Amino acid sequence: MRGRGVLAVAVLCRVIIFPVLAGLSVSGAFAEMNLNANRLSDEDIQTVDAALGKLMPLIENKKKDGTLAVMTFEKLFFPLDETEKTFFRKIQSLKPESLGVQTPYLGTENDFSDLVRLEKQPIRKKEGIVYLDTQYLPAEIYGAYARMVKAMKKDLGKILYVESGFRSPAYQLYLFVFYLPQHEYSLIETARWNAFPGYSEHGSFSRLALDLINEEGVNGDESAESFERLPEYQWLSEHAAEYGFRLSYPKGNAAGIHFEPWHWHYEEPGGK
Repeated sequence: MRGRGVLAVAVLCRVIIFPVLAGLSVSGAFAEMNLNANRLSDEDIQTVDAALGKLMPLIENKKKDGTLAVMTFEKLFFPLDETEKTFFRKIQSLKPESLGVQTPYLGTENDFSDLVRLEKQPIRKKEGIVYLDTQYLPAEIYGAYARMVKAMKKDLGKILYVESGFRSPAYQLYLFVFYLPQHEYSLIETARWNAFPGYSEHGSFSRLALDLINEEGVNGDESAESFERLPEYQWLSEHAAEYGFRLSYPKGNAAGIHFEPWHWHYEEPGGK
C-alpha cells in the first residue's frame, strides 16, 4: 500500500472495494461512531484538517531525523487535542471488511530493537542525486535483501532500493488520515489505497513487505507497467524467491488487489 513518502512522504498496495459499497452511508458500526463512510461530516473534516496541520512540524522533524517509520502513538498523539485523538482512535478501531476491503489481520509490532536503519539511498533524478527517506528492516530481512541486490548487481549491473520498509502502527494510522483529504474525505475511497494499522504487510515482521524503487526513481507510481518493464523486475521474477521474497499481488490475484510489481514480502527462502 501507499506510504512511500508523506509530504513527499507517502506509501502502500491497492485494494479493491466491492461495488455494492459505493453507496454506503452511516449505518451499523459507523453510526455508533458517528462516522459517515462516504464522506466525513463537516465537523470531522475540520478535525482532520486541524490535526494534520498540527502534525506537520512533527512529521517534518521525524523525516529529518530518520525516525518517521518508527513513530510511536505517544509521539503521534502528543500535539493533538482530545477531539482529534478521539477521531484518530475511531479510525484505528475500524476493520477493513467493514468497508469491503478483503485483507487479513497481520498484527502490529512495537519492539523496534532489531531493526536495521537504511540511510542515504541515492536516486538519480534530472535535478541530480536525491536521497530516499530513512527506512527500517528487521535484521534477518535486511540480510536477505542485501544478498539479493548484491546478486542482482552482479547479473545486471543494477540494484533496487527500499523506498518503504517497516512502518509502525502509529505511522500507518497517520498515513490513513493523511490521505483522507486526497480522497474527498471518504473512508471507502481511502481504504481502497491505504491499509489500517495491523492490516499492512509493512507492519508485520512475519510477512514484511518492501516497496522497491530502481536507481532512476522508477517505482510504479506512474503505472504498474513502468515497473514491470524494468529488467530489475524480470530479475526479481526469476530469482527473488531464492532469497525469501515473493510478489504479494501478482496479476489476477485471489485477494482482488491491483497488480503491484514493486511490492515484495519476505518469507523463508524457498517457502510458499
